[in-house]
Amino acid sequence: PTAAELFRRLGDAYLGNERAGEAIGLYRRALALDGSHGPGSSRVGPDELRSRTLASLARAFAARQRHLAALLSVEDALAAGASEDAVRAVREEALGALGEHWHRVQSYLAE
Repeated sequence: PTAAELFRRLGDAYLGNERAGEAIGLYRRALALDGSHGPGSSRVGPDELRSRTLASLARAFAARQRHLAALLSVEDALAAGASEDAVRAVREEALGALGEHWHRVQSYLAE
């Protein structure tokens, strides 16, 4: 978990310096290193590190105008326990960009 937190913080630094593409890789590494949702995990319930990392990943995708990936990360962040406030701006931007296409994706995923 310590390495995952370090990669998340490094991703935040990259995102803050307008290097969103590189931040995406760091956030993905943080998620991979966070063992809270893997086999043999003893953690139960929302995980703060995971939800913060997913919310940051959504912001990085939005900065790269990868709106579908941003919305899917928003959904994952909310499922992991992120607050609605933490992802509201990303969600609104991405929904505005995708419009009706998002509803098609949702219906496809629901099948």
